[in-house]
Amino acid sequence: MQRIVERHQIEGQDERQRVFNRLVDILRVEKGYTAIFHYEGLTFETKSARTIEETIQDLISKLQKAGCSNLRTRLNFRGQRYLAEREPWVNYPDSAFQETGRT
Repeated sequence: MQRIVERHQIEGQDERQRVFNRLVDILRVEKGYTAIFHYEGLTFETKSARTIEETIQDLISKLQKAGCSNLRTRLNFRGQRYLAEREPWVNYPDSAFQETGRT
């Protein structure tokens, strides 16, 4: 049974350098956690991971491979509880894929 356990805010720039700000759903699944992110008609979903941190890192990697940059996240909701104003931003350095133009 899948259920949303956290929602994280994610900010960054897409491959056309447009700034975006969206929510990422973190779901509890049978073997850990997975993330689902929707942007511009696309859906990015991670494989299950043992921890939420691993799940978010997998999502960041997928977004960077798709051309996104200047990514950062912060926890907004844990269950129904709103936390965003108290939680710090986590910045993710741009990947080598973007810096060299490789895919």
